[in-house]
Amino acid sequence: MCCERDNTAAVIDAGGDVTIDEGSWFIGLGSFVDPENTRVADNNGLSFEVAVSFPGPFDITGPSSPAIIEFPTVTWQASAGATSYDLVISSNADLSLPVQTFDGITDTSQLLGAIANGIYYVGVTAENEFGLSTDAINNGYSFTVAVPGPGPSDITGPLSHVAIENPTVTWEASTGAAFYDLIVSSAADCSVPVQEFLSLDITSQVLDPLNNGDYYVCVTAADGSGRATDTTNDGFSFTIAAIFPQLQANLGLSPATQFDGDLNHRKGFSRVPPLRAILYGRISAR
Repeated sequence: MCCERDNTAAVIDAGGDVTIDEGSWFIGLGSFVDPENTRVADNNGLSFEVAVSFPGPFDITGPSSPAIIEFPTVTWQASAGATSYDLVISSNADLSLPVQTFDGITDTSQLLGAIANGIYYVGVTAENEFGLSTDAINNGYSFTVAVPGPGPSDITGPLSHVAIENPTVTWEASTGAAFYDLIVSSAADCSVPVQEFLSLDITSQVLDPLNNGDYYVCVTAADGSGRATDTTNDGFSFTIAAIFPQLQANLGLSPATQFDGDLNHRKGFSRVPPLRAILYGRISAR
Protein backbone atom coordinates (compact mmCIF):
# COMPACT_ATOMS: atom_id res chain seq x y z
CA MET A 1 0.00 0.00 0.00
CA CYS A 2 1.28 3.45 -0.81
CA CYS A 3 0.23 6.82 0.09
CA GLU A 4 -2.33 8.24 2.50
CA ARG A 5 -3.40 11.88 2.74
CA ASP A 6 -3.95 11.85 6.53
CA ASN A 7 -2.17 8.65 7.67
CA THR A 8 -5.52 6.88 8.09
CA ALA A 9 -7.22 6.30 4.75
CA ALA A 10 -5.44 4.82 1.78
CA VAL A 11 -5.78 6.96 -1.32
CA ILE A 12 -3.56 4.93 -3.62
CA ASP A 13 -3.13 1.18 -3.24
CA ALA A 14 -0.66 -0.12 -5.77
CA GLY A 15 2.69 -1.70 -6.29
CA GLY A 16 5.62 -0.15 -8.16
CA ASP A 17 5.57 3.41 -9.51
CA VAL A 18 2.62 5.68 -8.81
CA THR A 19 1.70 9.24 -9.81
CA ILE A 20 0.32 11.44 -7.08
CA ASP A 21 -0.80 15.05 -6.73
CA GLU A 22 1.08 17.87 -5.12
CA GLY A 23 0.74 18.10 -1.32
CA SER A 24 1.57 16.23 1.97
CA TRP A 25 1.57 12.42 1.96
CA PHE A 26 2.28 9.43 4.29
CA ILE A 27 3.61 6.03 3.32
CA GLY A 28 2.40 2.71 4.63
CA LEU A 29 3.96 -0.53 3.32
CA GLY A 30 2.98 -4.12 4.01
CA SER A 31 3.44 -7.61 2.58
CA PHE A 32 0.23 -9.55 1.99
CA VAL A 33 1.68 -12.61 0.30
CA ASP A 34 0.77 -14.71 3.37
CA PRO A 35 -2.38 -13.34 5.04
CA GLU A 36 -1.57 -15.34 8.21
CA ASN A 37 1.87 -13.79 8.50
CA THR A 38 1.61 -10.15 7.42
CA ARG A 39 4.71 -8.02 7.77
CA VAL A 40 4.46 -4.24 8.12
CA ALA A 41 7.26 -1.72 7.76
CA ASP A 42 8.65 -0.52 11.07
CA ASN A 43 8.37 3.15 9.98
CA ASN A 44 4.90 3.05 8.50
CA GLY A 45 3.50 6.55 8.38
CA LEU A 46 6.67 8.09 6.98
CA SER A 47 5.70 11.49 5.61
CA PHE A 48 6.91 13.32 2.53
CA GLU A 49 5.97 16.38 0.47
CA VAL A 50 5.13 16.50 -3.21
CA ALA A 51 5.84 19.98 -4.60
CA VAL A 52 5.89 20.22 -8.39
CA SER A 53 7.37 23.55 -9.53
CA PHE A 54 5.97 25.82 -12.23
CA PRO A 55 8.33 27.04 -14.97
CA GLY A 56 10.46 29.95 -13.78
CA PRO A 57 9.86 33.65 -14.55
CA PHE A 58 11.12 35.10 -17.82
CA ASP A 59 10.77 38.12 -20.11
CA ILE A 60 10.08 38.70 -23.80
CA THR A 61 13.07 40.54 -25.28
CA GLY A 62 12.30 41.25 -28.94
CA PRO A 63 11.79 42.25 -31.65
CA SER A 64 13.01 45.81 -31.30
CA SER A 65 10.58 48.54 -32.30
CA PRO A 66 10.10 49.63 -34.93
CA ALA A 67 10.86 46.50 -36.92
CA ILE A 68 11.69 47.48 -40.49
CA ILE A 69 11.58 43.98 -41.95
CA GLU A 70 8.54 42.04 -43.11
CA PHE A 71 9.50 38.89 -41.18
CA PRO A 72 10.59 39.96 -37.64
CA THR A 73 11.86 37.47 -35.03
CA VAL A 74 10.37 37.30 -31.52
CA THR A 75 12.85 36.43 -28.75
CA TRP A 76 12.51 35.69 -25.02
CA GLN A 77 14.55 34.51 -22.03
CA ALA A 78 14.69 30.84 -21.07
CA SER A 79 12.29 29.80 -18.32
CA ALA A 80 13.78 27.42 -15.69
CA GLY A 81 12.16 24.01 -15.96
CA ALA A 82 10.30 24.76 -19.18
CA THR A 83 10.26 22.16 -21.92
CA SER A 84 8.33 24.17 -24.52
CA TYR A 85 6.77 27.56 -25.25
CA ASP A 86 3.58 28.79 -26.92
CA LEU A 87 3.66 32.12 -28.77
CA VAL A 88 0.76 34.44 -29.69
CA ILE A 89 0.96 37.56 -31.90
CA SER A 90 -2.07 39.83 -31.75
CA SER A 91 -3.12 43.28 -32.87
CA ASN A 92 -4.93 43.65 -29.51
CA ALA A 93 -3.14 44.44 -26.23
CA ASP A 94 -5.10 41.71 -24.39
CA LEU A 95 -3.81 39.17 -26.97
CA SER A 96 -7.33 38.39 -28.19
CA LEU A 97 -7.91 37.61 -31.86
CA PRO A 98 -4.37 36.39 -32.66
CA VAL A 99 -2.96 37.08 -36.10
CA GLN A 100 -0.24 34.39 -35.73
CA THR A 101 0.23 31.53 -33.23
CA PHE A 102 3.04 29.00 -32.68
CA ASP A 103 2.77 26.04 -30.27
CA GLY A 104 5.35 23.67 -28.78
CA ILE A 105 8.42 25.81 -29.54
CA THR A 106 11.53 24.28 -27.98
CA ASP A 107 13.81 27.27 -28.61
CA THR A 108 13.67 30.81 -27.22
CA SER A 109 13.00 32.57 -30.54
CA GLN A 110 10.56 32.34 -33.41
CA LEU A 111 10.65 33.82 -36.92
CA LEU A 112 7.21 35.24 -37.74
CA GLY A 113 5.36 34.88 -41.00
CA ALA A 114 4.88 37.92 -43.25
CA ILE A 115 3.11 40.65 -41.32
CA ALA A 116 1.62 43.96 -42.45
CA ASN A 117 2.68 47.34 -41.11
CA GLY A 118 1.08 48.14 -37.76
CA ILE A 119 1.33 47.73 -33.96
CA TYR A 120 1.42 44.19 -32.54
CA TYR A 121 1.47 42.54 -29.09
CA VAL A 122 3.33 39.38 -28.00
CA GLY A 123 2.35 36.70 -25.51
CA VAL A 124 4.66 33.80 -24.57
CA THR A 125 3.72 30.93 -22.22
CA ALA A 126 6.32 28.45 -20.86
CA GLU A 127 5.20 24.90 -20.08
CA ASN A 128 6.97 22.09 -18.19
CA GLU A 129 6.76 18.30 -18.40
CA PHE A 130 3.94 18.22 -15.85
CA GLY A 131 1.74 20.50 -17.95
CA LEU A 132 2.20 23.46 -15.60
CA SER A 133 2.61 26.84 -17.30
CA THR A 134 3.96 30.34 -16.63
CA ASP A 135 3.29 33.45 -18.71
CA ALA A 136 6.11 35.86 -19.51
CA ILE A 137 6.35 38.69 -16.98
CA ASN A 138 5.88 41.28 -19.73
CA ASN A 139 3.19 39.49 -21.74
CA GLY A 140 1.61 42.05 -24.03
CA TYR A 141 5.07 43.25 -25.13
CA SER A 142 4.48 45.54 -28.10
CA PHE A 143 6.36 46.27 -31.30
CA THR A 144 5.69 48.15 -34.50
CA VAL A 145 6.26 46.87 -38.03
CA ALA A 146 7.18 49.79 -40.30
CA VAL A 147 8.51 48.41 -43.56
CA PRO A 148 8.94 51.18 -46.17
CA GLY A 149 6.62 51.05 -49.16
CA PRO A 150 7.63 51.61 -52.78
CA GLY A 151 9.92 54.54 -53.57
CA PRO A 152 8.83 58.07 -54.51
CA SER A 153 7.74 58.98 -58.02
CA ASP A 154 6.02 61.81 -59.92
CA ILE A 155 3.13 62.08 -62.35
CA THR A 156 4.55 63.50 -65.60
CA GLY A 157 1.60 63.96 -67.96
CA PRO A 158 -0.57 64.89 -69.73
CA LEU A 159 0.31 68.52 -70.49
CA SER A 160 -1.60 71.12 -68.55
CA HIS A 161 -4.01 71.77 -71.46
CA VAL A 162 -5.11 69.02 -73.81
CA ALA A 163 -7.15 69.35 -77.00
CA ILE A 164 -8.24 65.71 -77.12
CA GLU A 165 -10.88 63.99 -75.03
CA ASN A 166 -8.85 60.88 -74.15
CA PRO A 167 -5.30 61.97 -73.19
CA THR A 168 -2.63 59.66 -71.79
CA VAL A 169 -1.57 59.90 -68.15
CA THR A 170 2.10 59.09 -67.50
CA TRP A 171 4.18 58.71 -64.34
CA GLU A 172 7.66 57.69 -63.23
CA ALA A 173 8.38 54.13 -62.14
CA SER A 174 8.45 53.61 -58.36
CA THR A 175 11.23 51.41 -56.94
CA GLY A 176 9.78 48.25 -55.41
CA ALA A 177 6.31 48.73 -56.89
CA ALA A 178 4.44 45.69 -58.16
CA PHE A 179 1.49 47.63 -59.55
CA TYR A 180 -0.17 51.06 -59.68
CA ASP A 181 -3.69 52.38 -59.07
CA LEU A 182 -4.73 55.44 -61.08
CA ILE A 183 -7.60 57.81 -60.25
CA VAL A 184 -8.80 60.68 -62.40
CA SER A 185 -11.07 63.00 -60.44
CA SER A 186 -12.97 66.25 -60.66
CA ALA A 187 -11.76 67.06 -57.11
CA ALA A 188 -8.22 68.13 -56.24
CA ASP A 189 -7.96 65.48 -53.48
CA CYS A 190 -9.18 62.76 -55.89
CA SER A 191 -12.19 62.14 -53.65
CA VAL A 192 -14.66 62.19 -56.57
CA PRO A 193 -13.34 59.64 -59.10
CA VAL A 194 -14.36 60.07 -62.71
CA GLN A 195 -12.24 57.18 -63.94
CA GLU A 196 -10.26 54.49 -62.10
CA PHE A 197 -7.65 52.03 -63.37
CA LEU A 198 -6.45 49.47 -60.82
CA SER A 199 -3.48 47.07 -60.62
CA LEU A 200 -1.66 48.52 -63.61
CA ASP A 201 1.77 47.04 -64.31
CA ILE A 202 2.74 49.89 -66.66
CA THR A 203 3.55 53.58 -66.12
CA SER A 204 1.08 55.10 -68.56
CA GLN A 205 -2.64 54.81 -69.25
CA VAL A 206 -4.83 56.12 -72.07
CA LEU A 207 -7.98 57.55 -70.49
CA ASP A 208 -11.51 56.96 -71.64
CA PRO A 209 -13.14 59.99 -73.30
CA LEU A 210 -13.64 62.93 -70.93
CA ASN A 211 -15.81 66.03 -71.16
CA ASN A 212 -14.16 69.42 -71.35
CA GLY A 213 -13.11 70.62 -67.92
CA ASP A 214 -10.47 70.50 -65.21
CA TYR A 215 -9.25 67.14 -63.88
CA TYR A 216 -6.87 65.86 -61.21
CA VAL A 217 -4.71 62.75 -61.20
CA CYS A 218 -3.62 60.55 -58.28
CA VAL A 219 -1.37 57.50 -58.66
CA THR A 220 -0.59 55.02 -55.89
CA ALA A 221 2.26 52.49 -56.14
CA ALA A 222 1.93 49.26 -54.11
CA ASP A 223 4.27 46.35 -53.45
CA GLY A 224 3.40 42.66 -53.22
CA SER A 225 2.51 42.94 -49.52
CA GLY A 226 0.07 45.79 -50.02
CA ARG A 227 2.30 48.59 -48.74
CA ALA A 228 1.52 51.71 -50.75
CA THR A 229 3.11 55.05 -51.63
CA ASP A 230 1.32 57.97 -53.30
CA THR A 231 3.11 59.96 -55.98
CA THR A 232 4.88 63.08 -54.74
CA ASN A 233 2.64 65.36 -56.82
CA ASP A 234 -0.72 63.63 -56.24
CA GLY A 235 -3.48 65.94 -57.41
CA PHE A 236 -1.61 66.71 -60.66
CA SER A 237 -4.03 68.75 -62.76
CA PHE A 238 -4.83 69.13 -66.44
CA THR A 239 -7.58 70.70 -68.53
CA ILE A 240 -9.51 69.09 -71.36
CA ALA A 241 -10.36 71.62 -74.11
CA ALA A 242 -11.28 69.30 -76.93
CA ILE A 243 -12.03 70.99 -80.31
CA PHE A 244 -14.80 69.68 -82.48
CA PRO A 245 -13.52 67.79 -85.57
CA GLN A 246 -14.78 70.44 -88.07
CA LEU A 247 -13.13 73.24 -86.08
CA GLN A 248 -9.92 71.25 -85.95
CA ALA A 249 -10.02 70.94 -89.73
CA ASN A 250 -10.79 74.62 -90.19
CA LEU A 251 -7.88 75.58 -87.92
CA GLY A 252 -5.53 73.08 -89.51
CA LEU A 253 -5.02 71.26 -86.20
CA SER A 254 -4.35 67.57 -85.86
CA PRO A 255 -6.60 65.54 -83.50
CA ALA A 256 -3.61 65.02 -81.16
CA THR A 257 -2.85 68.73 -80.71
CA GLN A 258 -1.91 69.59 -77.11
CA PHE A 259 -1.77 73.16 -75.82
CA ASP A 260 0.96 74.10 -73.41
CA GLY A 261 -0.29 76.85 -71.13
CA ASP A 262 -1.98 79.24 -73.59
CA LEU A 263 -5.09 77.87 -75.25
CA ASN A 264 -5.09 80.69 -77.78
CA HIS A 265 -1.74 79.77 -79.33
CA ARG A 266 -0.59 76.41 -80.56
CA LYS A 267 3.15 75.73 -80.51
CA GLY A 268 4.68 76.87 -83.77
CA PHE A 269 1.40 78.41 -84.98
CA SER A 270 0.69 82.05 -84.21
CA ARG A 271 -2.41 84.12 -84.77
CA VAL A 272 -4.89 81.31 -84.10
CA PRO A 273 -8.27 83.00 -83.40
CA PRO A 274 -9.26 82.86 -79.74
CA LEU A 275 -10.57 79.37 -79.10
CA ARG A 276 -13.38 80.47 -76.80
CA ALA A 277 -14.65 82.89 -79.46
CA ILE A 278 -14.63 80.18 -82.10
CA LEU A 279 -16.50 77.73 -79.88
CA TYR A 280 -19.18 80.31 -79.10
CA GLY A 281 -19.52 81.45 -82.69
CA ARG A 282 -18.35 84.99 -82.09
CA ILE A 283 -16.01 84.86 -85.04
CA SER A 284 -15.69 82.41 -87.88
CA ALA A 285 -12.56 80.38 -88.57
CA ARG A 286 -10.97 80.95 -91.92
